[in-house]
Amino acid sequence: MITLGFTPVSSIEARLRSARSGFIASALLSFTGLVLELAVALIAPSIILITDLLHWTVDTVLEAVFLLVVYLASRFSKRFPWSIVMIEGVTVTTAILVILGLYGYIFLDYISSTAEGVSTRSLIPLVATLAGGVITVAMYIIQRRNYLRYRIELLRVDAAHALIDFIASILASIGIALTYWSGSHSVELLFTFMSMMFVVHSLFEVFKDIVRTLTGSNIDYELRARIKDSLIEDFSNVEVGDVDARKIGSFYVVSAKILVDPDMTMREIHRLRKRIVRSITSCSELIYHVDVKFYPNHRVKTRRRQHTR
Repeated sequence: MITLGFTPVSSIEARLRSARSGFIASALLSFTGLVLELAVALIAPSIILITDLLHWTVDTVLEAVFLLVVYLASRFSKRFPWSIVMIEGVTVTTAILVILGLYGYIFLDYISSTAEGVSTRSLIPLVATLAGGVITVAMYIIQRRNYLRYRIELLRVDAAHALIDFIASILASIGIALTYWSGSHSVELLFTFMSMMFVVHSLFEVFKDIVRTLTGSNIDYELRARIKDSLIEDFSNVEVGDVDARKIGSFYVVSAKILVDPDMTMREIHRLRKRIVRSITSCSELIYHVDVKFYPNHRVKTRRRQHTR
């Protein structure tokens, strides 16, 4: 078997590699916001701030997943390593469950201690939530600008997510201020549950992609069939085997098994590969990575021998 990875168009490779730098910046900003909120929560704990901290933690994990996906897809000379993606999915799931368990313990402890008054007893948590709002605006500007430049769909998704995070930071800030001034448990619980809704949104995005990858439900059967039909129509001199089209984030990674004449030279195979990749990428503009796997078709050689007798 010969496996060849190939970038369909040179600009695609440049776009993905450039998009990677955007996700690195976004991940670093997200980690900065996480550390800042953690530091402030240790100094001046507030259930609203801790809930927002949970949101930052999940979002940082999401940024890391986005970065991994873009990095793997941009490695055009390599096969797409599905095993690494699955291991990453299991690791991320375990980490998030541990984080949720820890938060659940803190929240139950808060509920049981309502007689002691609200947990927001100063305006210090505002430093973290307002700074978080500034950070999310910076993330939005970076990813929006990168999307307009490179047109990678994941960049648009990340920019939209940063905008939602900005709204979450503003609501958390309002909740902290109102709770401090009113001393009301009802106000604190209201804004805590509002922050939880943003956490649920982020968790849904993480688990949706993880479950699809682990279960194989990220396969696009319609696109796979369309690609296979296109290859069969365009390449009558080879036998088209299995074709996979999997959606990772907002783009597709395709692999195709091609059976060729065992006597075909490497130069011919490389030429054939380029034509096959062009045929595959013409089926969808969202295909950013193609693996072509060549296998010898011994039936061709057998038929040739029978024909010469």
